[in-house]
Amino acid sequence: MSDMIKRLEEFLNSEEGKRSLEEYAENEKKKQDELNRTLLKMHLHFFDGEMDKVDNFSSYIENVVKENFEKIDYCNKNHNGYELITEGEHEGQLCEINPTESFDLLYEYFKKYGRETDISNSEEHFLSEEYELKDYIIQVHQGQGVFFRLFKNKELLLQI
Repeated sequence: MSDMIKRLEEFLNSEEGKRSLEEYAENEKKKQDELNRTLLKMHLHFFDGEMDKVDNFSSYIENVVKENFEKIDYCNKNHNGYELITEGEHEGQLCEINPTESFDLLYEYFKKYGRETDISNSEEHFLSEEYELKDYIIQVHQGQGVFFRLFKNKELLLQI
């Protein structure tokens, strides 16, 4: 067993390590609870208990698409199509353009309230998840990276 693994096991078995794991689990639960509350608020706002009421939902999606296109345009104009990392150990470096937080929230919404579709017979390469909700489909493609596609009535609205 390598020295690093041995030290990790010792830490995890120590009081400090156990406390650290408990804090981590507690923080993750708080994040998930907050996400669930936010998704429920979104659902009530979008549909108010009626799945046929789509005006708020469609407006939100339009705003998310617009926000992401603005981000893509900015990155194309200012960083040759890359995103500038603004925090953490890689601050100041460039990376592939990531979806906005509002898109991440939309994806979580589709996972919770949408219908997961069977992709086992899909011809698309690297398609790993697909969810449908009303006239919309969101797809996740994973290979050497991850990208999303958002469709309305089978027409591509956004790929990021």
